[in-house]
Amino acid sequence: HTETPVSTGPNKKSDEIANTYSAGSLEITKTVTGNMGDKTKYFDVTVTLTGETGKTYAESYGVTGGSHADNPETIKIGVPTMFKIKHGDIITIDNLPYGVTYTVEEADYTGTNGGYDAAAYTFSDDAQKIDSESDTVTITNNKGAEIDTGVTLDAAPYFLLLVVAAVGMFLLLSKKRFARD
Repeated sequence: HTETPVSTGPNKKSDEIANTYSAGSLEITKTVTGNMGDKTKYFDVTVTLTGETGKTYAESYGVTGGSHADNPETIKIGVPTMFKIKHGDIITIDNLPYGVTYTVEEADYTGTNGGYDAAAYTFSDDAQKIDSESDTVTITNNKGAEIDTGVTLDAAPYFLLLVVAAVGMFLLLSKKRFARD
């Protein structure tokens, strides 16, 4: 005969532990557009993670993706980290605890620094806070220019008028020469 012990009082045992850890990832994607955009050029992008006050975080978080050999493989909370990314590259920072905020900032490539338009950022989370399984940031750089084809349509009607006048003059002179012969 076996009895099942029943725990009562402050030492009561439970089969369930309510311990949850919510973490997500941050994906940073680079897109280059425009007829003059260089899709092989690497752009410097600085990512800074900021933790919540009073919370303890891991020493660092793993980084995957990207095609530049010198990109760091880890990032630390509170330490700005620079990555080099080009068109089509995706850098992913994994296992970020919920509540961590982030900033993503690209170096200036406008004007004499490259001639690109100001970088356009598209955030999946306007708060820039890890609070879902995956947050994404897309950085778009555009560099377009009008290509000189050698034909100026502004002067086309005047050029046509000049051609018609020249043909008219040629026919008039040809008719006079033909009449003399």
